[in-house]
Amino acid sequence: PPSSPPLPPSPPSTPPLPPPPPSPPLFPGFVAAVSEAELRSLITEAAAGPLADVSVYLAPGAHLKLSSQIRCASSINVTVASSSEGATLDGQGKTGLFYLLGGCSLTLRGL
Repeated sequence: PPSSPPLPPSPPSTPPLPPPPPSPPLFPGFVAAVSEAELRSLITEAAAGPLADVSVYLAPGAHLKLSSQIRCASSINVTVASSSEGATLDGQGKTGLFYLLGGCSLTLRGL
């Protein structure tokens, strides 16, 4: 039987994607939150437990839309921070962002 013509060379395979860039380093003592639920939970748990301050890091460019105010009713210090271009906490024109009472202290940085 006649031989079939040679196959054209196959196109070069696509090189594998490079690994994603590493996450920016967290500030020492900070815990990362990537959602409204995580941010709310970290603050609520700190306020409910033995007096323990909480420092939360939001990734640069994060945009967290709050469905209601985040409540802190304990004498703790809460810090929410970001770096680089910062992060956004958005009450969507419907709610304030935080409701503080009982001596709760709030510091926002890079938001």
